[in-house]
Amino acid sequence: MDSFTKGLKFFIVALNFILLFGSIVLLVFGILFHTGAKLDFIEALETKTKDNIRDLITTTGIGDVDNIDRFSFTQLLGGWIAHSMIGVALCMFVLSFSGCCGAWYKVRIFLLIYIIVQSIIMFVEVLILVLMFTVPITIQGQIKREMDFTIADFQGLAGNNDRTLGWMFLMDYYECCGTETYKDFQNEATVWDRTPGSISTMIDAPLICCKTIPIGGADNDVGCAREASKDIYTEGCFDVIWNKVLEKSMYTYVVIGNVFLLQILLLLSSIKFYRDAKEKRKVRPLKPILKKTKDNNGY
Repeated sequence: MDSFTKGLKFFIVALNFILLFGSIVLLVFGILFHTGAKLDFIEALETKTKDNIRDLITTTGIGDVDNIDRFSFTQLLGGWIAHSMIGVALCMFVLSFSGCCGAWYKVRIFLLIYIIVQSIIMFVEVLILVLMFTVPITIQGQIKREMDFTIADFQGLAGNNDRTLGWMFLMDYYECCGTETYKDFQNEATVWDRTPGSISTMIDAPLICCKTIPIGGADNDVGCAREASKDIYTEGCFDVIWNKVLEKSMYTYVVIGNVFLLQILLLLSSIKFYRDAKEKRKVRPLKPILKKTKDNNGY
């Protein structure tokens, strides 16, 4: 084995070992999110938002602060996000384990698994990138539909289900309202009480969407949640989050580009190791052949 091949082998094994470790970490967090475990770093991020919602509940007299105290953002992550993390972690584990063993021991079956899985992943990545640049509206539309679907369960300040609390957290943290506009709640939130507490005139947006916290729970105190007040966060949460991602677009493109180049290197190296292992299997060692010939001739 020449020095270049040996160096490439160590590089591939080291890189896959890092991915193997990363897959284990991702799997652990996926399981923690799935079980709704309380994590200190997430609770630290929740503190300000929890205080804001708690103050709003106390001021208006609508809802129960105990719901906020019991709620953890990890509860929201316990659904499809946690399942996705676990699924990705398992795929990463199989991929990196196959890469480590295949490159180090030249095991053809592991190398073949690695080549196939890596090729599929790269194909999906290219497909997603093409869709994002050619038909971004399609992807955005699907995400918006999923967000609107969760709005259907929104109950307002008095609500205690995970989706209600999750939306309140999201809207307070990003200072936004609804998926595209506060009117999404009028159209999608079928169980939302628009006259909560002692309020008699319907509100047009959830109270959490008010730019100014109401001073009480009476009908006149919550005018900020009505269209005429112009005191509602009018930008949708999807646009706010999407724009924040685009603000980091240069860093995102650099990271994606480097990751893709590494994947190409890993794939080409795996193909080389696979071909080397295949060729090595075809060539029979000389000494065993000579020994067998001597034994047959009685030497």
